[in-house]
Amino acid sequence: MIRRLAAALLLAGCAATELGTYEAVLPSQSGGEQHVRLTLKKGGAAAVTSTFSDRAGGVLLEGTWQREGNRITVNLEKQAMVFQRSGPLLAAKEWDRTVWGEKGPGVLQRLNR
Repeated sequence: MIRRLAAALLLAGCAATELGTYEAVLPSQSGGEQHVRLTLKKGGAAAVTSTFSDRAGGVLLEGTWQREGNRITVNLEKQAMVFQRSGPLLAAKEWDRTVWGEKGPGVLQRLNR
């Protein structure tokens, strides 16, 4: 019984380690910067924002996320993104190239714990 409880607590702790907000700052084609933020929330909710330093406004996309090992899949309306997790980093592996271009959303660094 104690082993099962310890295993359940360990798994719960591991599952919660990826929760939080991640950000990448990328050069934009216009010479400014593109800020990409991904927030992974408890319960499987996700949000992705993209803003540009030289433009007003931005884009907010909401959806869900799930983890399989070190792969995080974010399902958004009409698109999915797959990231490989390595500690505080999420490296984009799959994305919609018509939305994010060939370079994609980049490698996102965790902002909070």
